[in-house]
Amino acid sequence: MFEDDPDLDDMSDEDADDEEEEEEEHEPMTDLQKPEAQAIIETVERLGVVEFRELSGVTVAVIPAGKQVVSVKKLIDEYRTAPDRKKGTARLNEPSSFIEHVNRMKDESTALFAKVDRRDPSITAVYDYHKLDGSPRYGEHRAVYTFPLSEEWKAWSERNGELHSMNQQAFAEFIEDRQPDLEPPVSAGKKTQEYVDALGCELATPGQVIALSRGLSMTVDHELVSTIRTGSGECQMVFKETHKGINGEPLKIPGAFLISVPFFTGGQPWVIPVRLRYRAVQGTVVWWFQLALVDVLFREAIDLEIAKISEGTNLRAFIGTPEV
Repeated sequence: MFEDDPDLDDMSDEDADDEEEEEEEHEPMTDLQKPEAQAIIETVERLGVVEFRELSGVTVAVIPAGKQVVSVKKLIDEYRTAPDRKKGTARLNEPSSFIEHVNRMKDESTALFAKVDRRDPSITAVYDYHKLDGSPRYGEHRAVYTFPLSEEWKAWSERNGELHSMNQQAFAEFIEDRQPDLEPPVSAGKKTQEYVDALGCELATPGQVIALSRGLSMTVDHELVSTIRTGSGECQMVFKETHKGINGEPLKIPGAFLISVPFFTGGQPWVIPVRLRYRAVQGTVVWWFQLALVDVLFREAIDLEIAKISEGTNLRAFIGTPEV
């Protein structure tokens, strides 16, 4: 008979222990273990990777709950050796500089937009405007030139209309200060002459307007007695000195006169008809003037400036403003 081998006995004991451990590992989860396992599964799902999906041709990101999308563009831009596209607005002070800048930066889709507002005329070049085939672009690279209004034009336009009426002394001083702008009647163009004829009055000469301003200075402390309208459209005013009897000859007031001023600094002068208006108030006179044909003349002037820029850049200018 064989003797018992102690090694075989030991091996049998170890195998038995392993079998018991394997049985323990395959035991079904108890009710206490299930919540812990579900928590692990939910955590894994919550911390899962971002999924990218196509919806109607647009790529969208499916982000797990508790996470956010952060742009890395700023980090990437730090390592660029050049910007990814041109953007910004250049502001030019001379039309020649604007033309040169446009010719340097333009491409086949660059567009010009001109604003013809009398108070703030300007022209804008949008270098990266939408392509001719309709493809969109950012429109963030631009240049702007603001047409500088001349001091002469601003002096007259800022006093234009009844809202800016003046007393006799102020009006007389204004006319004296603006003597260089006065223009003789022979300078009237066709539109101006037609306008004056429609008013039924004669244009005053620069000398007559200056004489008027000096006459107003002399009667500034006098009281208005009467006004007489003559056949030529002129008005005669009769003043009397305060606390004294009537004296002096009637003061002739022209119905209109001409000025010649440029709309833009350094630009050509334009002849503008001016209607002279007044109103008697308790023995004194309030004066104002009305610039005529301004809308027509200003539009002609700004169109000429726009045409020069269009010709210099070989680009058509749209009247209006570009998309923001």
